[in-house]
Amino acid sequence: MRGLVFPVRSWCPCFVFLLTVAMPLGAAGQDTSKFLPTNLQCFQTLVTEIADSVAGISVPSDSPSIHLIVDPADIRWFLQDAVMQSFRTRGWRTAIPDSARFTGSVGLVRMLVTYANVRRIGLLGTKVLDRKIQITAMTRLEDNRRDLVLWSGERSTEFSDTIELSDIESLEHPSIPATHGSIPAEGFFFGWVEPLVIIGAIAVALFLLFTVQS
Repeated sequence: MRGLVFPVRSWCPCFVFLLTVAMPLGAAGQDTSKFLPTNLQCFQTLVTEIADSVAGISVPSDSPSIHLIVDPADIRWFLQDAVMQSFRTRGWRTAIPDSARFTGSVGLVRMLVTYANVRRIGLLGTKVLDRKIQITAMTRLEDNRRDLVLWSGERSTEFSDTIELSDIESLEHPSIPATHGSIPAEGFFFGWVEPLVIIGAIAVALFLLFTVQS
């Protein structure tokens, strides 16, 4: 008794169909986890942008000395270096309060990590979602010698990208609650409809495969 033989011309279209429904629609979704900044690194970059906008204000001194204040205290330890580096890059010298001509303050009033729009790249591809990191600070720059406020106001900035769902744990800092965000529910499609669609697609492909042989 001869075994079943499937001509190449008959099963090749079905194989292509299976690949179409089973593989991700685009290769870009496979590389979303490469070179991703952590949420903490994003906060440090954003606060640097805010500090830089204040450090760039013209002051009546060639090498101004400044005492920098970053609040609140519970987040100061992971943002202060970024703020100080921004001012130093602009030519400022950091100093103690008694010897500093200027006082600069950055008070963080909003730090938020938001995840949204969970989706899959292709039918069986990687699950991804949108990440947005926002920061808002009240900033102030004072000339202590002249008892003059050079700048006072609110600064905001944000960063957004697309990440893989499986990368969230590695992007959040376990000891810093501000770096954590709420993961949105995947919804009805991911829970029930998606597996049914996959099974249905495979069933259709198999049906076509054996129909061609008959």
